[in-house]
Amino acid sequence: MKILLICTVPFSKTGIPCHIRNYYNELNKYDCAIDICSSHFDREFVRTLTDCGEGHLRELKRGDLLGYIKKLRALIKNNKYDIVHIHGNSSTMSLELFACFNLRHTITVVHAHNTSCSHPFINSFFKPFLLSLSNHKCACSSKAGDWLYGTNTPYTVINNGITSGDYLFSNDARKSMRNRLGVDDDCLLIGHIGEFNEQKNQKFLIDVAGSLDSKNQRYKMVLIGDGWLKDEVITYAKSCGVGDNIIVLPAQNDVTGFYSAFDLFAFPSNWEGLGMVLIEAQYSGLTCLASDRVPLETRVTDNISYLPLKTEEWTGAIGRFKPASNEIRETTKISDIYDIEKCASDLFRLYDSWIKAR
Repeated sequence: MKILLICTVPFSKTGIPCHIRNYYNELNKYDCAIDICSSHFDREFVRTLTDCGEGHLRELKRGDLLGYIKKLRALIKNNKYDIVHIHGNSSTMSLELFACFNLRHTITVVHAHNTSCSHPFINSFFKPFLLSLSNHKCACSSKAGDWLYGTNTPYTVINNGITSGDYLFSNDARKSMRNRLGVDDDCLLIGHIGEFNEQKNQKFLIDVAGSLDSKNQRYKMVLIGDGWLKDEVITYAKSCGVGDNIIVLPAQNDVTGFYSAFDLFAFPSNWEGLGMVLIEAQYSGLTCLASDRVPLETRVTDNISYLPLKTEEWTGAIGRFKPASNEIRETTKISDIYDIEKCASDLFRLYDSWIKAR
């Protein structure tokens, strides 16, 4: 089985590339050959791929659309891929479908990862092509699938699998990370991981921090990520007088120790296809606060609440929060539906059934 995974965003430490990385590493254990195509590969992030030589990475710039489609078509045709699995946020995945047009050997799969996009007119324009040219449609959640394909089009939800054992709570990691951050064990440590942009809504967390300050709540807040709004959020925190309580860190290839260090995880997205970090946080036994705009499929424990984006609601929830003991975090009951071994096995069987049916 030959598979091409197409990442329509730069291949770096963000949601879609992490999803592709997790499946790539697990599917490599099966009888298949997998390549990854993207417009740019972050070399540091590429190191998190297992058994991946340069020959498996196909860098094609998406800027020159006609040139991109032509080069991608040649790549697919020459390598005779059985499956071309396209990951993206909108109907512009049609560009990759154009490259596959009339290649009868190849099965095309589009995979929705969000519930909104920055170009609604373009998305609407390309949607008929997306629906008619793709052989199979997938989504990271029912909310993402309904948004991109509509409620009358069949699609398959593919869970965002993670190596669940990597995220289990570790008291040693907690002590080490809190020492690194300069946070003592009696201080409430609120964590957030996400690209700094309008979707992830970090400015809301700064407003929450300001409200906590007014109530004399002893806390620190760690924001991990990169993105075009990062400097603006840092400036906003200083202007609100909470800069000393906010720790801003760049995107990390390994965040497992941070989850153990946190007491509470906050995820106030304005919209969300799923939210993998919420699932990772729950596997670490963390209590999570998420906006009510986040899909309910993120619930894998009873330790998550979905709140409206009102500062007083979040401040109140944090004020009532009592951190779980280390023993409770170590024994939290968690659903296995996002475990990557199970998820990859399900996807491989799906690929195999599609190939046998073509």
